[in-house]
Amino acid sequence: VQISGTDDLSELTTLNFETRFHAKKQFLKELKMLADDLYSQGDSFEPSEVWKQKSAFIDGFVKAGYLFKIVKTSEIQGIIDDAHWQAFNEGREERRNRRMSAIHISDDVDWDKYDIPSFTRADK
Repeated sequence: VQISGTDDLSELTTLNFETRFHAKKQFLKELKMLADDLYSQGDSFEPSEVWKQKSAFIDGFVKAGYLFKIVKTSEIQGIIDDAHWQAFNEGREERRNRRMSAIHISDDVDWDKYDIPSFTRADK
């Protein structure tokens, strides 16, 4: 098999404005669909295997966008934040704080009951 072309990748960085604009628009559209799909599976609090796979795919997708200088961090974060808000009706940090406070162990726990061996507790 004969492959014609060149190893010169300078063409990638000298794309004309219209091509770069289209690439960015398409990238952000795809990222939005991926993020919506990810958050339809839940969030990172107790992620399923499917969620972890989708999240890893998005990580690679985003890295490709950085590598080809298609998007900025702020644009990506905006898409992720918007998808999260649409899925959960709250911001990522707000949700994280609320979920963490919900699992906080109360100071009212009676720890004395754990002084009894578990095999004895099970009979009570």
